Amino acid sequence: MATDFSVVYGSFLSKVTDTDLSDMTEEDANSVMSDLLKQATVKFSESCKKDLSDVTTTGFVSDLDDYEVDILSELMVEAWYKPHINYTDLLRNKLNTKDFTTFSPANLQKENRESYEFAHKRARSMINEYSFRMNNIGDLK
Repeated sequence: MATDFSVVYGSFLSKVTDTDLSDMTEEDANSVMSDLLKQATVKFSESCKKDLSDVTTTGFVSDLDDYEVDILSELMVEAWYKPHINYTDLLRNKLNTKDFTTFSPANLQKENRESYEFAHKRARSMINEYSFRMNNIGDLK
């Protein structure tokens, strides 16, 4: 059996709210999510018991379990947040002066950074838990 990329994409989309993604064509949104999935795959491939480099045009050749899909989607969230850490300059162009003084850009940047750090810690914790569950202590020397 195989795991289609759309399964991982669906898990990712359930964790984030991004109006930019929803405004894109399906092809463009899939391209963005594909880039995020590549970043996630690189971070998880060393710990994952399945070969994440063995892919087709539509998905992984391996049958990923729900926990592996969840880890990949959490790593995608981490990758998605990373460029949002310095999003303040882009926001400045969308808000008028009253809006911008009411909502401090420093607070927005702080919130984005905290969200990224939370996603990063959660993904690392999930990978550690996965490693403990999937490895046999008897195999360690």
